[in-house]
Amino acid sequence: MWELEWDLPAGTSVSEVLARYSTPNLLQKLDEKLDVQVVEHRGMFNLGKGIQECTKTAILSAIGEGHRNLCEIDIALTADGVPIVAHEFNVFRVAALDEDKPVRKFLSHQIVGRPVIIREIENHS
Repeated sequence: MWELEWDLPAGTSVSEVLARYSTPNLLQKLDEKLDVQVVEHRGMFNLGKGIQECTKTAILSAIGEGHRNLCEIDIALTADGVPIVAHEFNVFRVAALDEDKPVRKFLSHQIVGRPVIIREIENHS
């Protein structure tokens, strides 16, 4: 069985840390002014706006939305050494490509400019 151990300052409990630094239901509260800095991963995508992750639009939306000023992205290199934004080192679920293979197996011209697949995620809270 796994056991999680915390390396906390003396006299600080796990409960105190969670109460101080956790925001329950964070995704439903992104429009509120929060006491935390939200760093968008893969950009700000979906939210009923028809924006796909890892696109220029998602990145610009992330840094222009509310109290956010940071966006973290993942980069993968194509076979010809061109860096592209790709979360899982493949792009088959976000771009209309003929083959499902890692980014490193494509030449940049085979990926750049391809249509983006828009996914919508429903909020069932």
